[in-house]
Amino acid sequence: MLKACANQLGEHLTGKDRFVINSMRVSSQDLSSYFYLGVLMGVGLRTMTISPLNLPKQVWKALTGQRINLDDVVEVEYPTITSL
Repeated sequence: MLKACANQLGEHLTGKDRFVINSMRVSSQDLSSYFYLGVLMGVGLRTMTISPLNLPKQVWKALTGQRINLDDVVEVEYPTITSL
C-alpha cells in the first residue's frame, strides 16, 4: 500500500523517513486495504491514540483541506523537482 519516498533513495536529507501511497496498487483488494487504513486512522483520531504513521506533510494537508506548497512536495520528491 505504501512505498518509500524518492528522497530515501537520493542524497537529499529531508523526508527520508516518509512513505507515500503507492499509486500502482489499484486492485479491489488494494482499495479495500486503503479503506481499512482510513478506518484505522479515524479510530486513532477519535480515541486520541497515537500511531507512528510517517506520511509526508502533503498527505496530511490534503486530508485536512490545507493548501499544498512546493516545500511539501520537495519533502518527498526532491529528485523529481530538481530534474524539472
